[in-house]
Amino acid sequence: MVLEYEKQGKIAKFTINRPYAMNSLGEGLGEQLLSSLKDFQNDPQLWVGILTATGDRAFCVGADLKSWAQGTGKAPKITTRQSNYWHEMTHELQLWKPMLAAING
Repeated sequence: MVLEYEKQGKIAKFTINRPYAMNSLGEGLGEQLLSSLKDFQNDPQLWVGILTATGDRAFCVGADLKSWAQGTGKAPKITTRQSNYWHEMTHELQLWKPMLAAING
């Protein structure tokens, strides 16, 4: 699993776990993150979220362009599915709970 989502009392912890790819956003990470954020938002027992990542080279370098290109040798193209969950996460999901970033790297 590239995203570890844990509930510890009133805290939700989101850990990106792709240190071999400097925690780039690929391998279904966007879908996992969106699903976890929705759960966090809708769980009244959770009061605060913490986003962190494994490894010591980078917190998150951004999109995994290799996985988006899917080995075509061409410039990456974002699929409709990828576009939809990123749009929902950045424009439609409205988190009203505090979210902290524990940045390393």
